Amino acid sequence: MDKKQETILFQVQQEIIKTLDQQISTLEKELEQIIEQDPELQNLYQLLIGIKGIGVVTARFLIVCTVGFTAFKT
Repeated sequence: MDKKQETILFQVQQEIIKTLDQQISTLEKELEQIIEQDPELQNLYQLLIGIKGIGVVTARFLIVCTVGFTAFKT
């Protein structure tokens, strides 16, 4: 691969990263709004971030992946 191709490839990768960063930011804002509007989710969120080692990203992930801890019986 020559220098010109490397430059083009790098620029494309930078644009992809920029687009993904924007999409992540949008999703994080939407998740925050959903949590803020639902008292039960807000309570779960507060309980989760109160646990040492669990931050906002992990708390959101757990809420989404477990459907607010309703995806299983026990």
